[in-house]
Amino acid sequence: IFMPRLKIQEQTKLVLEENGLLVEQQEAEKRKCVAQCAAQEAEVLGLREKIVLAEENVRRLGSRVNELERENEDLRIECHRVRDEGANRIPVEEHRTALGECSRVAAELEVQFQAESANSRERLEAVNKEKNVLIVRLAGSSRK
Repeated sequence: IFMPRLKIQEQTKLVLEENGLLVEQQEAEKRKCVAQCAAQEAEVLGLREKIVLAEENVRRLGSRVNELERENEDLRIECHRVRDEGANRIPVEEHRTALGECSRVAAELEVQFQAESANSRERLEAVNKEKNVLIVRLAGSSRK
């Protein structure tokens, strides 16, 4: 049960060396944990900055979306207005056909007007000749 003194000293020395190694290992683990903590804190800081930038970007993009939605609504209203205006317009081909018909009728009316004007002038001349004949007769019969 009793151990010789030398053996106890050897065992004590081994225990102390083991304790020293464990302390060194513990300090190395502590340094590793501190380094990991610092790295994680730096990463957290970087991520927080990214979050702030992302939130600013979300706000900016939200404003842009609202602006684009207003612009889209304005364009939709303008589109409906133009479509409604277009629905009330005569198609080009129909317009050209109507213009051609109007030109044809105007030409016919011009020919008819010229013919009726010539006819009216001829009748007026005939009436004036007859009037002159009647005036001459009337003047001749009044002298008698």
